[in-house]
Parts: sequence; structure tokens; C-alpha cells
Amino acid sequence: MMTANRKDISMRLASLALAAFLVLGLTACGGAASPTATGPKVTVEFSEFKFAPSNIEIPADQKVTIEMRNRGTVEHDITVDAIGLKAIVKPGQTATRVIGPFAAGTTYEVYCSVAGHKESGMTGKLIAK
Repeated sequence: MMTANRKDISMRLASLALAAFLVLGLTACGGAASPTATGPKVTVEFSEFKFAPSNIEIPADQKVTIEMRNRGTVEHDITVDAIGLKAIVKPGQTATRVIGPFAAGTTYEVYCSVAGHKESGMTGKLIAK
């Protein structure tokens, strides 16, 4: 049988191990908001009501970091339904996401899902070349 002192030490060690696991796990799983610095970078600028460039070309067969800069005066996003990408960027802000890899010739529809923006022409394509 464990004495009270040994049991207390065992509980403390287990708590420390759990805390370390959670800290490491949360750091490693930062999610889409903190992309891994990998592969080439492509920059897309948002404004009323367009993407520049509207046809976003990325290299095929590798991960790509997309840097999105909102140069407009209202909130915009970039949405690519086929790959589950939706990144909201406030005016004057920049966001990054890592996407891919995609096979050469792959093309996806890109649009801003903010009400009325797609209908106002804020559309484009994501093309792997």
C-alpha cells in the first residue's frame, strides 16, 4: 500500500505529465491560423470587390503558403469550398494559410462569402500548375 506522501508525489507527477502533454499538444496543433513555414508563398490582395490576382496560380504537388492582405475598407474573406478553406481578413489586416499539395491542372472556384460580395464580382480561381 502507498503511503500518503508517496501517493501525493505520484499524483503531482501525473499532473505535471498531463500539463506538459497539453502544452505540447496545443503548441503542435496550432491549426490553420498559424501555418507552418513551408514551400513557396503566394500573395492575394482583397479590395472592393475583387481579388488581385483573380486567378491565383500555385505550384503543383507542394504545400503553398497563401498570404491574404485586405486592402479594402470592409471585411472580406477567401472561400474555396472544395478544400474547406475560409479565411476572414479584416480591413488593413493580413492572414496566412498553408494549402495543398494539389495535382497539376487542378482548378477550384474562389469567392468572397460576405453577403453581396460574390454577386458583385469578388470571384476567381485557384489553379495548380
